[in-house]
Amino acid sequence: MTWYPQDYADKVAMTDMTMRADPSRGFPGRTYRFYKGPVVFPFGFGLSYAKFKHALAAASPPEKKTRPPSESPARNFQPFGSDQGFANPRASSDCRSTWRTWGGIGGSETVAAFSSSPASGKRLIGFEKVHVAAGGKSPRVGI
Repeated sequence: MTWYPQDYADKVAMTDMTMRADPSRGFPGRTYRFYKGPVVFPFGFGLSYAKFKHALAAASPPEKKTRPPSESPARNFQPFGSDQGFANPRASSDCRSTWRTWGGIGGSETVAAFSSSPASGKRLIGFEKVHVAAGGKSPRVGI
């Protein structure tokens, strides 16, 4: 959950369930995907009492392909033009990291991977739970 600052709560009615930002009416957007302003705590923050250090071990960009001319324009619609291509739903991106605890206790952490594009904005694409013993190191975590 994203924790918003007090002025956000003063501006936005709790009954307004609009997600995307609407500058014409001063609506800043809702959730980590559409709100771009300052936050008290970002989405996924503080889910463990343990303190962790992490290192990105490897990452590869997701596969991308362009739309064949024979496909229907309604399929895989791109509001910003077909020259940007579309993500292959079966494609995967390999992102690996290692995690280490510091301090006196071990703990579990949920590792989250996000992706963004001009068309869709930020979105959660995968997550994995990691357990690390006190003073220990995790095996490589892959998403």
